Amino acid sequence: MRLTILGNGGGISDGLPYNAFVLDGRLLVEVPPDVMTSLFRERMELCLIRNIFISHFHADHCFGFPFLALRLFYDGTGGVITTFGPRGLEERMLELCALAFGADHPLREWLGGAMRFVETAPGAELEIGEGLSIKTIPMAHPVETLGFTLRRFQAPLFTYMPDTLWSEDLLAHIQSGGKTVLIDLNGEPGEAHKVHLSEADLAEKALPRCAEDVIFYGTHLKRHKDYGTGRIRYVRPGDRIEITD
Repeated sequence: MRLTILGNGGGISDGLPYNAFVLDGRLLVEVPPDVMTSLFRERMELCLIRNIFISHFHADHCFGFPFLALRLFYDGTGGVITTFGPRGLEERMLELCALAFGADHPLREWLGGAMRFVETAPGAELEIGEGLSIKTIPMAHPVETLGFTLRRFQAPLFTYMPDTLWSEDLLAHIQSGGKTVLIDLNGEPGEAHKVHLSEADLAEKALPRCAEDVIFYGTHLKRHKDYGTGRIRYVRPGDRIEITD
């Protein structure tokens, strides 16, 4: 499988494209405000997207949904697209579309037939086709936030951990979640309001306690960071990461 990085920026950054990525061209994860720019920059084929995952309802993760939905409406989807997210997902996304384009726009009726909203909770198993599933993971964030482990026939391939502080509960998911972890590393030393992981947190609390072949890729950043070496690396827009069993 191939993971294509669309953006690596957090809610506050030095102008980085917002954090989002695509798995094998068909699972889009996060729909930030600039999602359309990022998708077209990376030449992603919108008609291939069959599933969307939204981790939580902060603006940098979901305010691009109306623009994606509008483009899919005009292009046609070729089938039903399933959007997964926390409780309240459908109401929030329909409200965003109404605010963006008006409650009477034909987009709303189209969404009723072309988009299936699946509201989920931590620990849910969600089938996404071809033997693939995602198991949701709770993050330590001020609002309900879900990460996931991607599995093929129950074998873990990849783990995504969006906005979160360190929690001992995360360790078990890292240990059982495959060799590739894309993780929020927005935190910086000495922050007055700490709400995100830092590289130091990860190095101290996770690296010594997980397998040596697990590689962590930092995203959701305030600024570009050096790619890094060893087991902690950083992603940039356009990066392709091959995921193996």
